[in-house]
Amino acid sequence: MAATYGAKVAIIEEFRVGGTCVIRGCVPKKLYVYASRFSDLFDVASSFGWQVDASFDWPTLVAAKEKEITRLEHAYTSNPEKPGVEIIKDRALVTGPNTVHLVGAAVT
Repeated sequence: MAATYGAKVAIIEEFRVGGTCVIRGCVPKKLYVYASRFSDLFDVASSFGWQVDASFDWPTLVAAKEKEITRLEHAYTSNPEKPGVEIIKDRALVTGPNTVHLVGAAVT
C-alpha cells in the first residue's frame, strides 16, 4: 500500500518471495496431504462402480508442488511490482534503526 502512495518500498528475499507458509510450510504441506488422501479414495472406488488402476509417482507430485509454488511466488512478486515495489534477491541484515545491509552486495 505504501508504494501506491508514492513511498519507496523494497522487498528483500534471499530465495523466493512469499514467506515461509507459501514457500516452505503451509502450502506445500497442504498439497502433499491432499495428494496422500487419494489412496483412501481408490480403496473404496470399486464399491461406487469405479475401476481404478492407480500408481503413484513421487517426482510428478514434487514437480506439481513446485509449479504451484512458482505460480504463487509470481503473484507475490508481480502484484507489488505494479505500484513500483523493488524486489531484491539477496539476504538482508538489519544493522541499525535505519540501516539494512545486503549480504551479497557491497552497499549498506
